[in-house]
Amino acid sequence: RFLLRVIDPAVAASSLPHPLFREARLCFWLTFNCLALTATALFFVVFLFDLFKGIRAHSPCHG
Repeated sequence: RFLLRVIDPAVAASSLPHPLFREARLCFWLTFNCLALTATALFFVVFLFDLFKGIRAHSPCHG
């Protein structure tokens, strides 16, 4: 839902008159979205890994 909200202004901005400017704007927004997705994914991976390590450490069957 959040990503759609981010992409919408990009689509709206892409209707600007100058084609080169439009391409640049679109490219910038796509890059931004990719970076945001990557950062979110990395955060979740680290978070889950920490959680998993915590569970393993407190598990009774693990010494």
